[in-house]
Amino acid sequence: SQSLNSTHATLVLPVPKPDRDHLENQMLFHFGNYGNLLNVTTTDVDALNGMMISIAINYATQIGATFIMLAIMLLMTPRRRFKRLPTIISLLALCINLIRVVLLALFYPSHWTDFYVLYSGDWQFVPPSDMQISVAATVLSIPVTALLLSALMVQAWSMMQLWTPLWRALVVLVSGLLSLATVALSFVNCIFQAKNIMYADPFPPRWVRKLYLALTTGSISWFTFLFVIRLVMHMWTNRSILPSMKGLKAMDVLIITNSILMLIPVLFAGLEFLDSASGFESGSLTQTSVVIVLPLGTLVAQRIATRDTCLILWRL
Repeated sequence: SQSLNSTHATLVLPVPKPDRDHLENQMLFHFGNYGNLLNVTTTDVDALNGMMISIAINYATQIGATFIMLAIMLLMTPRRRFKRLPTIISLLALCINLIRVVLLALFYPSHWTDFYVLYSGDWQFVPPSDMQISVAATVLSIPVTALLLSALMVQAWSMMQLWTPLWRALVVLVSGLLSLATVALSFVNCIFQAKNIMYADPFPPRWVRKLYLALTTGSISWFTFLFVIRLVMHMWTNRSILPSMKGLKAMDVLIITNSILMLIPVLFAGLEFLDSASGFESGSLTQTSVVIVLPLGTLVAQRIATRDTCLILWRL
């Protein structure tokens, strides 16, 4: 039916009865320049919007957490420690990771999320500047991976000083090979992803991505295993995880904090094998959690340790 007013005619359509089927209606979009029809259901739109909102919140959380941790390190680290290797690695990792996550978040206000580009997969209308930002965010995961593995190796080495030379050599060999393989696969994976972004090449074979995820998870789990082993040795020696009346040694405090906090990145690394359609993007979250957890563990250890043992911890 039509209702007329003084300016124009308005088409009045009957309101359909509410039911579940209307949530899954199909929508056809005609693009005149190409004569193509894009068939999208309302369920597709809702699912994609929900996933994008979830990932955007994820990136925003990582930006805030990385910035806060960087500010805390700059404010609470003594000036003399800024020349030490662990502090330099942690600060570089935090700075680069902050830039990386900001670039990842810039995906959402860019032309990548235009309706036609998003649902048709036609990338020719995405400007080069948006592509370059996405490539830069992808490539920055390589130095972040290298830095976080370096930080883990430095922390693990400081905890193995009392081990026998044979065990230290074995651990260093395994850690070095695992770290080099992870960085190499990160480099290969980033090359494929960058080519996919710039030239719309097919995404790399699944085995490349799966092997990279497996090595990343294995590397983080390996170093966490070393920290837990040291924690078990501490508990066996002291028959307790709690400090005595005289307080814990500085290294023991660092072992406890790292062993507990590093379980968080291990959890996120395991979640990387979930279906990406779930809307939880744990890949970048794994790297960010390691970058944050290691300096956080050192700061926590500095606060928990007694005054005498803190003097030792400042030198680590």
